[in-house]
Amino acid sequence: MDQLLSLLSSPLYADKLVGYMTVSVLMRNTDPQMTLVVQAVKNDLQSTQDSVQCLALAAIANLGGKELAEAVATDVQRILFSRAIFPVVRKKAALCLLRLVRISRDLMPAEEWSRKLITLLEDKHLGVVLSVTTLIMGLAERDPAAYEAATGHLLVWLTRLAVNKHVTEDYLYHGTPCPWLQVRVAAGCSGV
Repeated sequence: MDQLLSLLSSPLYADKLVGYMTVSVLMRNTDPQMTLVVQAVKNDLQSTQDSVQCLALAAIANLGGKELAEAVATDVQRILFSRAIFPVVRKKAALCLLRLVRISRDLMPAEEWSRKLITLLEDKHLGVVLSVTTLIMGLAERDPAAYEAATGHLLVWLTRLAVNKHVTEDYLYHGTPCPWLQVRVAAGCSGV
């Protein structure tokens, strides 16, 4: 266990990668040593390196567990809402939050979070919008009325993509503007 913690605490990316892979494969969220791992994960969520934050978010989603979810939820929420953090990390944070909310439903009460999440649909990065749309749809399954306001934002995105074809070159897939987001938004408009 000491070697595993030293790998997780190492400043080297390769060591952290091995440590997180080991944790994901060999540990369960109910193991008594999880409290030590949780602290290492929380430290990596505070890191300024996007690759380290991504490793921690992936480990959180893989491990799950109520104790871990409650311990890291505020850090993951902070990452999602921070405009200073790279979009790739924010995408992972949105999907990680969906996993955490499915474990512990009271982490993101709709009355507190719905408006904040819906504002993220105005993000300029399409990957963030796709991940947030997935998160909102997951949350709307249990409380659809709280997320009805998202429908207007999703319709704007669908119009932007399908009708106006307003995307940058890197979001075109065989001439179709961001088809994954179109499908997710269309499903969100019909389901929310």
